[in-house]
Amino acid sequence: ILRLLGWHILPLPQDHPSGSVICVAPHTSNMDFLIGLFYSWAVGIKSGFLMKSDWFFFPLSYLLRALGGIPVNRKERSQTVDRIQELLKRKGQMHIAITPEGTRSRSEKWKSGFYHIAIAAELPIELAVLDYQKHEVGIFEVFHPTGDLEADLAYIRSRFSANQAKYPEQYTP
Repeated sequence: ILRLLGWHILPLPQDHPSGSVICVAPHTSNMDFLIGLFYSWAVGIKSGFLMKSDWFFFPLSYLLRALGGIPVNRKERSQTVDRIQELLKRKGQMHIAITPEGTRSRSEKWKSGFYHIAIAAELPIELAVLDYQKHEVGIFEVFHPTGDLEADLAYIRSRFSANQAKYPEQYTP
């Protein structure tokens, strides 16, 4: 489907781990979800993903959960990291996709929950891009967090740009 739509699928990195937090950026469109879902199917990654709890209503909630969706209540931010840590402990090694921008609209900064989840679960962070300019989608790097939050986030953010977004003006650098 992606190829029919003109997208190029990036090959998985050679050091693709059995479990990771997948940092997906830029996130400026609802289409990002479908493109990411088709990508995961194309390369055979079974991945959970975080999504705003507002989307989990009957009957859509059954479909989203079957696809790996994990609802996030934005009002309970501190509990999200703990909840995902518990999920990872129960299920073992798995991949979980998170958009650090946290919304499709421009905001002041990236959310760092994906980083804290990776540190707590001792998982690498895979960097995945949805590049609308080049029509490329995929995981392009495996990053091992050092524990230096500011330096690591600065590096990760530097690997993405507004030029890649469907709506560049909505990208949170």
